[in-house]
Formats: sequence, C-alpha cells, structure tokens
Amino acid sequence: MSHTDEDLEDLPLDPETGRTTTRRSKAENHGGETVGQEGGVEAAGKKDDKAKKTSSEDESSEGSEKTKVSDGEQSGEEEKVIKVEKMDEEVEELSLEETRGEHVADEELIEEEERSFYDPNELISGPRTSTNGTITTDILEFDLAKFLNTQLLSYLYGYNCRKNFNLIVLDRDTLVFASGNFMVFFNVKTREKSFRRSYLGGGIGHIRKNPNPEYPHFAVAESGRKPVIIIYHWPEMSVICLLKGGAAKIYAHMDFSPDGELLVSQSGEPDFLITVWNWREHKILLRSKSYVHEVFRVKFSPYVPGHLTSCGLSHIKFWRMARTFTGLKLKGELGRFGKTEYSDIYGVLPMPDEKVISGCQWGNMLVWDAGLIILEVFRTSRRTCHDAPIMQFHYDDKEGELWSVSKDGHVRIWWYEKIDQADPPDDDRVVQIDPSYDFYTPGVMLMCIEKRQPHDPLDTWHYAQDGNGGIWLIDLNTEEEPKPSKQLFKCHAGKIVDVAACPFSHYVATLGKDGRMFLYNYSTRERVYYYDFPAKGTCLIWFPLEIKRTGDILVFGFDDGQLRVCSLRAGKPEDCSLCILQVIKPHNKPITKISHNQNGDILVSGSENKTIFVFKLDLSDETASFLIPIGYFPTPEVVTCITWHYSDMYTVLLGCMQGHMMEVKLPNQTQSYTGKSFLLTLEPKNLKLLKKENPGLEIDEETFLADSESEEELEPLFIPEVPNQILWLQYTPDNTIWLSMAGFDAGYIYEYTIDQKSEVPYRFKLIQNADDTEISSYVYSHNREYLIFAMQDGSMRVNRVNEEDFRDLSDYWILSMHDNQNGYVPKMCFSHDEQYFFSVGYDGNIFSYRFYPDEDYEYPVNSTTVEFIDRFPVCIRDVDTYTKLSLEEMKSKAENDKIQKLANEHKARIRDILMDLKERYARLLARNSKLLPSQIISKEDLELDKRVTEDVEIKLRDKLKLVKRKLAYDVEKSEVRMKKLLEYFIDPVDKVPNVVRGINNPDLYVMNVSQRIITQEFYDMMDIIEQKLIEELSKGRSINHPREWRLPLKPPPPKSKKASGLEYFLLSLSPAILERNIDPKLNRMLQKYRERKSKWENRTELVRLTHLT
Repeated sequence: MSHTDEDLEDLPLDPETGRTTTRRSKAENHGGETVGQEGGVEAAGKKDDKAKKTSSEDESSEGSEKTKVSDGEQSGEEEKVIKVEKMDEEVEELSLEETRGEHVADEELIEEEERSFYDPNELISGPRTSTNGTITTDILEFDLAKFLNTQLLSYLYGYNCRKNFNLIVLDRDTLVFASGNFMVFFNVKTREKSFRRSYLGGGIGHIRKNPNPEYPHFAVAESGRKPVIIIYHWPEMSVICLLKGGAAKIYAHMDFSPDGELLVSQSGEPDFLITVWNWREHKILLRSKSYVHEVFRVKFSPYVPGHLTSCGLSHIKFWRMARTFTGLKLKGELGRFGKTEYSDIYGVLPMPDEKVISGCQWGNMLVWDAGLIILEVFRTSRRTCHDAPIMQFHYDDKEGELWSVSKDGHVRIWWYEKIDQADPPDDDRVVQIDPSYDFYTPGVMLMCIEKRQPHDPLDTWHYAQDGNGGIWLIDLNTEEEPKPSKQLFKCHAGKIVDVAACPFSHYVATLGKDGRMFLYNYSTRERVYYYDFPAKGTCLIWFPLEIKRTGDILVFGFDDGQLRVCSLRAGKPEDCSLCILQVIKPHNKPITKISHNQNGDILVSGSENKTIFVFKLDLSDETASFLIPIGYFPTPEVVTCITWHYSDMYTVLLGCMQGHMMEVKLPNQTQSYTGKSFLLTLEPKNLKLLKKENPGLEIDEETFLADSESEEELEPLFIPEVPNQILWLQYTPDNTIWLSMAGFDAGYIYEYTIDQKSEVPYRFKLIQNADDTEISSYVYSHNREYLIFAMQDGSMRVNRVNEEDFRDLSDYWILSMHDNQNGYVPKMCFSHDEQYFFSVGYDGNIFSYRFYPDEDYEYPVNSTTVEFIDRFPVCIRDVDTYTKLSLEEMKSKAENDKIQKLANEHKARIRDILMDLKERYARLLARNSKLLPSQIISKEDLELDKRVTEDVEIKLRDKLKLVKRKLAYDVEKSEVRMKKLLEYFIDPVDKVPNVVRGINNPDLYVMNVSQRIITQEFYDMMDIIEQKLIEELSKGRSINHPREWRLPLKPPPPKSKKASGLEYFLLSLSPAILERNIDPKLNRMLQKYRERKSKWENRTELVRLTHLT
C-alpha cells in the first residue's frame, strides 16, 4: 500500500529526486513537445490512451503546469524517416531468426527534440522528506556544493571495484567510476577525489566515454523508476542531452559506435532491452528484447558498421542493423554452443572478418562465426589460455595482435593470424598456441583496463580496475622492458561487512569480507593503516572507553570460526600498528554476529553452526586471555542478530535465519559442570517461530484497509513456505520486542510481547514510503531522539522519535547513498562525539557524513579519559586458521584422548597379565614333558574348557574365509594372467633355451635353440597327403615325389646361359638395317636395355642358388 500523497511535502516534489518541481510556461517548451519536471525532453510521438490518462493524472496530482499537444498538432505532424549515414547496405530480406520482443517500427520511434540548455545543477537528486516534516534537510550532510569548494566535511572512501567495467579514462590524469549514487572523479596526480550526485537517486548503471576525440563527451546511464542516460561534456560538465525510454528500471551497459555517432544501451531486469540511439538527435533508432536473462555487455563492432554483439549469463547474441522493405531493423542471432559447455561470457570482440572472439568461464578463447563456435583456443599441452574468465579483448589490426585481459591478473598477446588460419579436425576443433607476450601483475584481479592516452601509440601505460581492491597504472610495453606497476588507489575488495568508530579520536575502522581492516582518519580524509587477516571478515567490535580505558582493543569475527582480539595503535600513518593479542575459536563455521553487554563483562558470538558462545571479558592489563570461555548454547537456526535487555544485563535476545527468536539468561561466570563439554544447560524464557500461517496479520491488514473506498475483491495473500530471516530486533520502552524481517515481510516492523504465547504479532507497523523494502540495520542517537534506518535500496532514512509515541515514524528524511541494486548496508555508526556518521555497504562504499540535527541538540560528552599505553603488548602468531579445532572440539578431543589413554593403560595391564599366564603355562608344559610317560598329563586334560578352543578355531576359520573372499578376485585375476603368459610364451616352444659355457674359457659356449612345436594339424595334413599319394600309385599314375628336406651335399651346377640373340621386337628387321641404319639414340637405348636385362638375369640366378644352399 503506497502513501505517496500523504508522505510528501506541500511543495510539489519530484518523486524520483525529492526536489521541488520546476514550473515552466508554454513559452519555455519547444514546439509541440512536453518539457518534463525532471528537466528532460519527453517523447512527442504517438501515445495510447492509457499513457495519456496516466500523464494527465500525474500532472494534476503534482500541480505542475505542462503544455499539451493538441490532437490537430499531432495529426498534422509528419512522420520522420530515420536515416543512418554510416550504413549504405542494400535492401535485404530477413534471413536471420527474429529475436524476442517487438522492434520499434519507423512510425513508433521515440523522437525528442534537443533542448538548448540543461542546467547541471538541476540534474542532481536530493533528500526526500515527509509531509510536515520537522527534520532539517541537511541532517546527514553530504552536500555536493561543498565538494566543489576547498573543504570537504563529508567523504566517500570506497570503490565498487567488483562492478564490471567500472573505470573510465576521461583524460590523461582523470578517471571516473561509479560508487553508489555518485560519480567519483579521481585525479591521478594529486590522488584527490571529487563527486557528482546522480540525477534520479536510483544508482548509476554504467559510464562510457565517446571514443571520437571530436566529441569530448561521456555518457552516464542512471537507474531508477524511469531511467535516463545523460551525456556530459568534459571537462565543463555541461549537459549535452538527456535520453529517456531505454529501460524500465536499470541500465547494465553502454557503448558508443567507433565514430561516436551512435550509442547502444543494454537494460537490466525486468525488460532486458537493447536500444540503439542517435544521441545527437535524441532519437531511439532501434530497440528489441535482448535476452531473458542478465546481459553483462553490449559492444559495437569496431570494423563493420551496424554490427553489434551482446553477451551475458550463459549466452552470446549477434546483432545486425539492416535495411529491409519495411524499414530499418535490428536482427539478432543467438549463439549456439553446440558440444561446448554453456558459459557466462564477459569479454567479447567483433573482428574485421565478421568473426567474434569471446571468453568463457574456464579461461579459454572461443571463436564464433555464423552463430557457431568454430574454434576453441588453448595454450600448448591443452592448458587454458587464462586461469580465470577473460573480461576484455583488444585487437591491433596493424600488428595482428590479439590482447586478452583476465581476472587472473594476466594480459596476454596472441598472434591472431595463426588462430584465424588454423584448420583442426572436425571432431576436435581446438587450436593450441602460446602467447607472444605475457604481462602479469601479482595479486591483481583485472576487471578492465583502459589506455591512458588512447590516441597516442607511443604511450603504453594503462589504468586497470583491480577487483581485489584498487586502481593500478600498468605498463604494457612490447618493445622495451615494462616498467613496474603502480597502485594508485587501495580499498576493500567487494563487500564491507562492519564498521566501528574510535571511542576517543577521529578514526574509523572498517572490516571487509576480503579479510582486510582499514583505518581512516575522517578529519583529514585519508587512509592511515590497513591490515590483512588470513581469513574472511564477518563482524567487528571496538570497545568503548567505559569498558577499556585505553580505547585500543578490538574484537574481529571471521569465517574460519575464530575471534581475534587485537590492540590497534592509531595515529599518523607511520605510527599506526596492530597487534594480535588472542586468537580463540569458539565455532567450526563462520561467525555471524558478536555483541557485548552494557557492563562489558560478557561477550556473545553467533555462528552458522547454530550455536551461540558465551565469553567472560577480562580486559585488565595484567591478563593475557581477554576472552574466557564460559560455554555454548544451541539455537534453532543460524543467529542473524543479537540484542541485550535494557535492564537485565545478562539477558540476551536472539533473532535467527528462519523467523525464530529466543530470549535467554546467560551466566557471567564459568560453570563447574563444563569440565567435559562447554554445553550450557540453560532454559530460554520463550521460543517462538514466526510461521507462515499468520492469521493476525491478515486481520490487521483488513482492519488497516477497512476505510478504503475501493470495494474490489483483493487477491489472496501470498504466504512463503519458509519463514524469512529476522534482520534486527530490539526492546521497546513498553517492554515489548520490535523486529524487522527480510523477504516477503519487508516493509513492516512487528511487535511482540515478551511473555505472549500466541504466534500472532501484538502489533505491526507499516513503514511509510518503504513498501517491500527491507530495513537492513538501525542505529539510535545517544539520546534516542533520532532513529536511523539503512534501507535495502541503499538509502539512509532518518526518523525523529516521537516522545509521546515511539511507534510514530511519520516524521522522516530519506537520502539515497549506496548502490540501489547491491548496496545492502550491514552496519552504521556514529563517531565518539556524534559529529560524524558512517555507513558501509556490500557495494564496497564507505560514506562519511556530518551529523547536523536541531540547533538545540546536545552532543554527547565523554567523561572518561583515555589512558594511553607507553609500551606495546606482546603479539602472538596467527597461523593454522581453518584447520584449527574449535573450543568444543578441543575439549571433546581432550576428553576422548583421556578416555583412550585410560583404555590403553587398561589394555596394557591385561596384556601383561596374559603374558605372565602364558609364561607360567609354558613352564608347566615343559615340566609335564619331563615326567615319566605314565605320569604325563595329556593335552586334553590340560585344556580347561574345550569351548574356548572351538570358539578360537571357528573365529580363525571365519577370518580365513573372509580373507579368501577378499582376495578371490585378485587371485583369479593373477591366475588368468599367468595362464595367458604361459600359453603365449612357453607352451608354443619345444624347450627353454639353455646355455652351457666353458669354465676355463667363458667365451666358448653351447646353446640349444628353441623352436616352435609343430602342431597336430601339421601331422594330420601329412597323413592326408600320404593317403593321396598311395591312391595315385594304385591307379598307376606317375608321381613326382617332393624333394627331401635335407641340405644338398654340393651346390647344384649353375644353369648354362643361353646365347644372346636378337630381341623379339627386332626379329622383323634385316641384318643390314641393324648394322648400318640404326639411329644412334636408338642404339644407346638398346644397349641400356640389354644391360638391365643382364643384371636382372644375374640377380635371379643368385637368388636361386641362395635358396638351394
């Protein structure tokens, strides 16, 4: 249910930006077109009746004066024919498969006339306040006007380095990237940052620079309810144009054509539209649905005009702008992977021959042609080209070099001609090639690189976006030795999970999921120290001065289940240092939350292993163990939030993953019964499950909507099968419990009484202007006058607490800060004096605000003085993080070792007894054998119990059978192998070769030669032949007996050579002709023939003689 009318101020506010709507007269509009309240130019083409009705309702509700285009003006307007100057293709038929979604027909193209001037100051969003709100507009001051002056009171420290292609080079020394709702301009020389806020307050989808040097422009695609693309002129930051209609919610990527005349945009969920713009004329040329899943990138072909390629989640698509009989069309063909495994694709590059090079998840290069994979490129020995996905390609057509940029930190250069000319077999379409050059920056995750001076071929320096946290300047010189890389900016790599302010000075510490701790001085806006832990971070506590007067003790929680107690000495960068004082592992799974009570003598940690562990805090200077384990207690689910009772310092309230909440009283001393196990025997006061069947919620909503004028039948409520997690909970002044949930229950605050037995909420509160928006975290000011919510969309919501009714949250102030899609804010905090406010998000951003409440607001005064330490404590080594046993596992292991030790000692005693009995029995047998035969006791009589012997024999037989069964297969296999070897090598020969050597002269020896045994088939055949011979003799026929198989005594005499005569082909010629008229050439040929004939006859005779001997 929305409350936009009653929640807005009296002044007509822009629903996207929260600013006062600009009123314009008809004279200010441009002939027949409507100038929107956001400063953009709206479409003046055809609109359906529903759009007209919605537009008129919005105009009347907001009170803005807008000119309307009359029907006569609309009917009289001629249709404009869209022309693309760069495309000179002939009219062709649709040969490719049409894509999903409707193309924008010529008569339906959105056209906008260019405004003469856009005021950049109007294109900046601001805070939104409730109707009759009393909160000052700059309560959390992040004023961009002050950023442009000399002094910055607020600051942005982070960088969304895991966002794809989030680094653009504006000029040689200026970079720009998106951070939440801000464009951050980074000066490379001075390392200073300046900011510009987004126009809609819905986040920035992508930034892209025009590659044409004649157009010093860059485009910013902003997300929101009605996303826009703003093209700025650099460095003046004047607005060139504002484009609308390319997305329903968010933009994912953009790209300019090589000549800079066209712009293509790719939207995200839910529409996934690809849109081609003529930005100079503010026109949408073509539009179509790209794919049904997320699209990461879209790119113009640098070589073939009108060709584009988009890629994303398990797909790639090839587009072509073509003229047909019906006009300009955008035709798409989905790539088919064939036998290749489906893969997410980030990097893609169209080549001059209309082939397309793309990367894949396993690091290889795929060559596409006509929508099919024709080649897959490996390194030699079938090693992948990279060890991580390829993010970017570049082709140098002059040198024929293909550059690949990967997340593994390598930039490799390949000889493309060898890839292009390869012709592997059809059954294995693989090319193996090694790179010509390999540039590697250790520890860097390359998300993208941009050349410092794109139009200077002699400049080899590139700016690199590091997904591991930072920006680098790397040298990719192929002619000389590359210079060392330089890190220009360092930050967290991805999600920031927690933040804590120093209790006595201008320092704030942040912990990232990457395991890094950063320490910032927010008064000088600089990073003064960082520490890299060996595990991923999850939570952080900086103890206040009331608990530890030195103010230097922090406790970190990590995904290896360990808590690390550290001493942090803050100061100048050269004086800062961190010392690990204690490492203790209460859980064997990641820690989710840690919290201490107000007295500072109890600390509780929750984990994914569904337990909480209780520690006694001892922060005295004399102790070396600050955390003394008391015990653990199981919880119904994974603990997601912890809060303490306002009066009972040892009662804790827990919220869990699937809607469970539990209140339990904890011990503050070690328990005597935890000698063998740390398991505590506690009785929770209540255990509730917020189930999916919640009739009270249905009744409450019906009551809430009872006064509604609408009588239409409402759809049945959707009830999730699994309850959602509890994001946070707290005790209220009425001794009830407030809790906020995620998922389907977002946008509500539920209220329960502590001792109620019903599962129905006591009350619930609908958060105004935050329907279905999760409240990720909250924080109170020191006097509980203000309650600040961090919303799921990355915005900060400041609520003034009503002294008479704490449930009244109608007086609020909202400002979008973090990324609206990935800007979950896990933690916020105030500085020690509440002059500053901090928020961290999963988008990698750290925002610092100045807190400006009412003029009569009393800031907290810390009465506790700081005790500075003169000597640094003794540090311990932090090793073996993930394989180390937890406290319970160590205790269980110690108990098991103790039991095992006792068992082994008992076994040893029994063995000694048995050995002694065995020796005594042996002595008795020896004495018995020495007796007279008549007095010898038989073995049967010496046997005490025959059943023991029988039992031993039975067990022995069973073991033998078991061994035979286990070895049966191996034995049979060995026998078969041996049989085959005998049949092949031994059985066919008559005897095994033997050698007898002389004793005095070993060189003399006699050896028998093994021969193959004549088989029975040979003798059978001889019998048959002899029988045939006898039959022939009986019939009186002559028989030529076969030659006997014996060596002749003398070689047979050689055959007499026949006298050489004329050849058969010369017999028809007369002797006179043969003697006088033979041509010399013919005579030489005849002589050569006779020589070859003679050689052949001699060779034949030699073979015959050799055979006879």
